[in-house]
Amino acid sequence: MAHVPGVGGQDEWLHNRRHFDTAHGTQVQFAAEDPESGALLGYGAIEAAPEFRLFVVTLPELLPTVGELLYERGVALLREAGAPRVWFTEYSADRTLLSFARAHGFGDARRFPLPDGLEATSLVKVLRS
Repeated sequence: MAHVPGVGGQDEWLHNRRHFDTAHGTQVQFAAEDPESGALLGYGAIEAAPEFRLFVVTLPELLPTVGELLYERGVALLREAGAPRVWFTEYSADRTLLSFARAHGFGDARRFPLPDGLEATSLVKVLRS
């Protein structure tokens, strides 16, 4: 869906989400659609295997609206599941999405190289103590 200059599309990400092994973890997916046209505006997911992860995927210009709705839905599901903290990982080049996560209380945890040569940044947020 989203395309970040210098990073490419989200095909690998989508493949990984579709092939998540629910035998070894839990995954809940949700989407945001345009109420008039039914067009997909964004996608979100939470996964636990065993750490909890949050995914928010939408176009950068839709982060303040659609991204916010997806984020709120994901955090509500995480709280219902009793998640103590949640991880958020994104391409380091996607400064817009990383800024969105930081604005929602996520703090940098680590950076690491990906097999394709790009770099990812993981952030973490404590949900309960």
